[in-house]
Amino acid sequence: MNNRRLAWLILGAVSLSPVIFAQTKPNNEILGKVYEINSGNKPVFAAQVSASGANSKTTDSKGVFDLSFDQIPPGRTVMISLSYGDWRVINDKERVTKIPDDRLDTISYFMCSQKVIDEKRASYYNISVASVAKTYKARLNALDPTRKDFAARKKNIDEEYASLTQQLFSYAESYATKNYDRASVLEKRSLDFFLQGNLPKAIALLEQGKPIQGMKIARNTMDQAQKVVDAQRKLFLLHLEESKSLAGYYLLHFDYAKAKEVYLAIATYDPDSFGSVYHYAMFLNDQNDTQEALTWLERSRPLVKDSVQMMIYYQLKGELHQQIPNDTSYLANYRAAESLSHYVLLIDPYYYQPRMVSIERHLAENYLSRQEFPIAKRYYFQALQRCQKQNDPAFADLEYQLLLGISQYYACQYRADSALYWANSALQFQAKTPISKEQSALDPADAYSQLGLIAILKNDYKTNEHYARLVLDAHLKSAVKNPKSFQLDLPSDYYSLGNSLFRQGYYKKAKPYLLSSLKWFDRLKTAHRLNQPELLGTVYGLLANIADELKTPDQKFYEEKYLAAGVKAYREDTIRHAQLYGKLLTNYAITCYRRSDYALAIRYFQTAIGIFERMNRDQQGIYNSLLNISHCFLGKCYIELGRDSDALPHLLLAASLSDQLLKDDFSAFADDADLAYNELANYYSVNQSFEKSTAYYMKDLNIANHQSTKDPSEYMTVYDGLGWLQQQQHKLDSAIFYYQQVVTYAAGSVDPDIVFHLGKAYCNLAECYTEQQNREHANTSLEHAQSSFQRLSANDPEFETLPARINAVRGDIALQDKSYKTAKNYYRLALAVYTRHKEKNASPIRRINEKLKTIPVQ
Repeated sequence: MNNRRLAWLILGAVSLSPVIFAQTKPNNEILGKVYEINSGNKPVFAAQVSASGANSKTTDSKGVFDLSFDQIPPGRTVMISLSYGDWRVINDKERVTKIPDDRLDTISYFMCSQKVIDEKRASYYNISVASVAKTYKARLNALDPTRKDFAARKKNIDEEYASLTQQLFSYAESYATKNYDRASVLEKRSLDFFLQGNLPKAIALLEQGKPIQGMKIARNTMDQAQKVVDAQRKLFLLHLEESKSLAGYYLLHFDYAKAKEVYLAIATYDPDSFGSVYHYAMFLNDQNDTQEALTWLERSRPLVKDSVQMMIYYQLKGELHQQIPNDTSYLANYRAAESLSHYVLLIDPYYYQPRMVSIERHLAENYLSRQEFPIAKRYYFQALQRCQKQNDPAFADLEYQLLLGISQYYACQYRADSALYWANSALQFQAKTPISKEQSALDPADAYSQLGLIAILKNDYKTNEHYARLVLDAHLKSAVKNPKSFQLDLPSDYYSLGNSLFRQGYYKKAKPYLLSSLKWFDRLKTAHRLNQPELLGTVYGLLANIADELKTPDQKFYEEKYLAAGVKAYREDTIRHAQLYGKLLTNYAITCYRRSDYALAIRYFQTAIGIFERMNRDQQGIYNSLLNISHCFLGKCYIELGRDSDALPHLLLAASLSDQLLKDDFSAFADDADLAYNELANYYSVNQSFEKSTAYYMKDLNIANHQSTKDPSEYMTVYDGLGWLQQQQHKLDSAIFYYQQVVTYAAGSVDPDIVFHLGKAYCNLAECYTEQQNREHANTSLEHAQSSFQRLSANDPEFETLPARINAVRGDIALQDKSYKTAKNYYRLALAVYTRHKEKNASPIRRINEKLKTIPVQ
């Protein structure tokens, strides 16, 4: 082959290769448009669109968005989330879609304000009620009361009226959510007749306008149902009520296998009954078989005949979707159930009141988990008011759970006293209103558990241990009667007791309880309720900490398990477990930081920050708090590595987040903000920016002053920092004042950390008095510092620098007295301690070496 031909082939390959690659590169994008319904296809601008595995996007002025999935191949199913104020997606089912093979394929979503839908639904419902009432009255007036069949004919009209009335809500919902920009002629004519009050004709047209495919499915369903109608089915239906009673009997005696057989038989042989199919779905939900329960629940949907059935359908659907990874539609289902419940209460206010209370409680709990406190509070107290108005034992269990829920509401806002009041109210209510013999052992355990959590808020782990033991004992007794139910609580019960002992420093006592928690996790891992990766990860984390404290060789094993729990949870549900995985990474990164493994800590902090930045921003406070901690520690890592210029941006970002946290909720996030301010104060202090350092120390002091419980260590940290700033500027009187404040706050404490800082404060005072040549006060301060050291464990390496400080100050005094030999001896004693950890004591080592250079050679 000649050179020219070879050159052309090479050039041809180069010029063609981009085309080839462009053709073979798989599509990894979803293109779509978002429209407002009934607006002439008006695009929705600035709607938030997101999906797991893709960065969030905002629709442009034409309503267009594109989501890129870097790690997910075409053909994989994903769930699209859309958010725009209170608007809701009308074609909700199409949010679950596949990444197309062709980038040109687009998907359209239609949205409408929930307020507009509610207003239209109410308007359409009122129109339909008036139309039905008018028709009913006209038909009654047309009857001849003298005819023999008058009573029978009136009864038929009454039954038709009752049946139609119960269906009105679903028709109103259908018209309110219909997109008439893309509706068929029949559907538009149906709405016209509906608004004129001609309900029969409107409904006839609406049914006629349903898609042909839907009619085929309905016809197939009817054919299948017809095949089941045989002698066996007829025989079974004759004894249907007895079968339902038998299922209830098996449930009462915890024989779930036999109960399942009966419920399945009822649903199979009575497939046209909503109740039969729904109850089997509900049973499957109680048995934690979520996917199968959803399958049967969807089978019940075409069988819904009235607004009551529609309400309980949506309530169960909300419960089921709440358990599905990456599914955020559960709240919309609960809200649909709530909307229906208002109409259902008009039918029978007493009978359906418990259902309404149950729905409001679910909504309260979900809004509380999303940190939307005002909405959660409204639902909790609304539901409680309904219960208390009834004054009926049938509402006792609901009222008890609501009292505990309100206690949890206050606990989540760190309002321990209010939380304690409502938890005690629940316990008093339970004591005077026992529900049943079977439940009496469990009921107080719920209150004990809440009281234990409140004790944690108050840092009272001794009281927490007391309640944790009560809860564990109650559940162990209950598990004897009902192993399949109450055993599910044992992993968290053993963890709670182990955690309480760990927090009190009883590491050896805590470990067996934590291992028991793991044992029960393993025994019950098939139960859906035990899909609690956060708890499992926390148990492994505590065991790793215990191994670190006791210096046992299993520390690395538990750390690996700790991280693996987070990874598994994140892969299973990237939406709900993003926060969990990020927190696990952050905690492990902090552990690496404390071991001085700064490079590894930086890697984990950066990974955690990346996860937090992709989190759902509904919980803005938690999001800012987690980012704040990560950026703050990331800055600390860079400082330890001597990379101050890399540290400052992270510390400043942490401080900015702290400002926002305090603005949002001072009491909830004060500790997080305190960390960032203190680190920046230290940073500017070391870098001689005294004014900036003082400003951040004053922010820190402001937090301490406004805390409901005064923590002496917080004041000591701030006053020690302010004293050091004044000392560096040779403002010795001011420095002495601040150091004396540290002594005041530390007085009488037996906490080793506080005693250590007390000794440091006396050393600082001694240095100031030495510089003022006040020998008497300097020596007295050193004696107090020595006394503090004697109260500490001499074997603890964290405290060994205190005698080094004492010897360094004594060297300074001897140097002032020109006792050079004595000064050298003291300095060398101090250096012997400092040089064991050179990287942490560079500053005092440098200072002592400079002092030694001033001593004349003898």
